[in-house]
Amino acid sequence: MQGEDLIHRLADDLRPVRPARPPGTATALWLGLATAVIIGAVLFLGLRHDLAERLASGFETPQLIPLLLGLGIRSFSMNASVIPRVKQAVRGLDIGDCARFARRVMEQSDPARIRELVAGFAAGAG
Repeated sequence: MQGEDLIHRLADDLRPVRPARPPGTATALWLGLATAVIIGAVLFLGLRHDLAERLASGFETPQLIPLLLGLGIRSFSMNASVIPRVKQAVRGLDIGDCARFARRVMEQSDPARIRELVAGFAAGAG
């Protein structure tokens, strides 16, 4: 019985361990905290004034189409209301120009310069 005596002597001075919260409780606490942080950020920063418009418009999808085509992407998923504008944008493009444009964009590291190149290409200055 030396083994049991050793176990009892080692365990005599230990404090009980607090049981972990149930997983559902822990998840609810984290979700509550995340929700509070998001609400706090929205209250502090405010909603974008053009959020609904941008969500409905498909963002700058027609402007990005030349870049995406130049990167080799040939299949797109988008809001149905944007399809006519995208079709119109694609009809006037040359794939070779799009590939050269994509290489030029990929050489950039400044986001402002990338936006400028995308806007310039979309306006016909590419």
